[in-house]
Amino acid sequence: MRLSIGALILTAIAVAVAAALAVSPGGGAVTQTRSQSQAAAGTGAGGRVAAVAGSTQMGPVQSAGTHVQRIDLELRTTEKYNGEEQPRYVPVGSTAASLKGWTGHFTVKLGQPVELRIVNTDDGSAPLAPGYRQFDAVQGGTETVEGKPVSYVPNSQIAHTFTVLGLNVNAAIPAAPEGATNTIVLRFTPTKAGTFPWQCFAPCGTWGNGFGAAMDNPGWMQGKVTVLS
Repeated sequence: MRLSIGALILTAIAVAVAAALAVSPGGGAVTQTRSQSQAAAGTGAGGRVAAVAGSTQMGPVQSAGTHVQRIDLELRTTEKYNGEEQPRYVPVGSTAASLKGWTGHFTVKLGQPVELRIVNTDDGSAPLAPGYRQFDAVQGGTETVEGKPVSYVPNSQIAHTFTVLGLNVNAAIPAAPEGATNTIVLRFTPTKAGTFPWQCFAPCGTWGNGFGAAMDNPGWMQGKVTVLS
């Protein structure tokens, strides 16, 4: 997949940072350069976006006096696709009934800040394949993991990504501590209107290359975000 010029520029900036903050699987922040990481790896209070039972979209619900649009997701590993447990981005608190018709479609407003909050339950890693390594870097906004700022996650610790190529936005999701969770918060502001696909670029699905099943279906590890002008 070919990246936009903006995404390439942001990735180049991340590469040039001499001492980027990374996140360890235990949730602690470590100072580590990208070259060190690759050598080791071998190579708010804003309006909540509410899920509605039977709805295929999530839209921003804003609190008085604020313009922050908040999207709350959980990254589960217990949802079954064709009888096999697969990772899935779902609205926090969703049930089997409310997920019927869920396509991973979000609606936000142009020029208003978005806070994407992901509670990750996946303690396994799925390192990015060659050609996708640029998605270990945070792009198009700022990211925290357990409240600590990060600019990228070492590839060996990548579990998933949440990537919107059309908006030059990428969140790198590190594996959670074993048997626990971690919370990732990405903050960005949409700069253009339209409907843009989002997806995970970590090979966390099935098939030989890890890009099948959940990775290839809306409402699992891909969907769309509509930015309204």
